[in-house]
Amino acid sequence: MRNFLLILGALVLLAGCAAAEQQNANETSMVLSQAGFQVQTAKTPAQKQHLDSLPQRKVFKLKRQGQDWYVFADAKGCNCLYIGDYVQYQRYKSYAWNWYMQTGQERLDYISGDSTTSGGWNDWGPW
Repeated sequence: MRNFLLILGALVLLAGCAAAEQQNANETSMVLSQAGFQVQTAKTPAQKQHLDSLPQRKVFKLKRQGQDWYVFADAKGCNCLYIGDYVQYQRYKSYAWNWYMQTGQERLDYISGDSTTSGGWNDWGPW
């Protein structure tokens, strides 16, 4: 009986963590959308495979066709990418700061430096 209760407790804790992670991703997605990031849903197997290979639920920068882009990948939630340029990223940072000031919840997960992910970007078409 004791083992059953321990297992049940662990499952409840894991479910709670997963729910909180999904809520955080949903809130970040809302802030990204408000900042003007465009959403691209993975529609092909190649896009899905590439999406799965990216850093998840963190904003990262990449250079594509000579321009800096800021990307937020969410394979589990929306099966999509949020893509913005420098101006939209600056707007996102401002909105994320305002969100933090109102709620106390951090919304600015950023991987510094250029992404080292390779290949797959042509599967998404032009931005």
